[in-house]
Amino acid sequence: MAKEQLFRSYLSSALFLIQQYSGKTPFSFFLKEYFSANKKYGSRDRKYIIQLCYCYYRSGWALKGITPEKKMLDSLFLCSTGKNELLENLQPAWNEKATLPLENKMALLYPEFNVHDIFPWPGDLSESIDIPAFCLSHLIQPSLFLRIRPGYGKAVLSKLSSHSIPFEEINEHGLAVLNTTKLDGIIELDKEAVVQDLNSQKVEELLKQVEWGASARVWDCCAASGGKSMMLYDMKPEIKLTVSDIRENILSNLRKRFAT
Repeated sequence: MAKEQLFRSYLSSALFLIQQYSGKTPFSFFLKEYFSANKKYGSRDRKYIIQLCYCYYRSGWALKGITPEKKMLDSLFLCSTGKNELLENLQPAWNEKATLPLENKMALLYPEFNVHDIFPWPGDLSESIDIPAFCLSHLIQPSLFLRIRPGYGKAVLSKLSSHSIPFEEINEHGLAVLNTTKLDGIIELDKEAVVQDLNSQKVEELLKQVEWGASARVWDCCAASGGKSMMLYDMKPEIKLTVSDIRENILSNLRKRFAT
């Protein structure tokens, strides 16, 4: 398959996925289930397809009135911080301009681009939030945050360093790596380190202020991926922990994480 044709197939697959996604489960779980059922995709294929999907969603409610394909390609350009293979093969004329400031790229695509269209519900935000900056942040791919579990600090840092993976130490237990970093086969996720958003990790500061009795019981009533429950267990392994969530598939995934 010619290279350009291969990348067009990535685009077609990404468009198919966003059309199939119902929103009933987190998108990451939906992707995992899809790729588990479709073994034809290699790691490189999955990487590019996932990148296109997330770029599409990062532009939020902006870029309306255009086809899903154009929105995906426009969003890829806006979210790219440098030259990359996707732009090179799907929109080569934009690849040279990928390093332009975000505001310049928006003006290049749509002279009347309104950042507020990305998240058009300012009334749902706290008064202290800088709304334009908040909207623009959706187009910037965040880092991937890890929380190192007790006793595995040296092992995790050593493994990342030996594989030349750049990382930043955020706090005593937290690390930030590039969002596209492949960690499978390098560290044992959920056993040595947990993928956990930085804001979620900050709950530890609050939990440290709690006086825990010997028979403390904790209920995580909307557990989702279970990051906070795992963090609390690492802090106080003697607690009696109950987790619940209205979504059965979430609990199924959580049981697997706890088993690790």
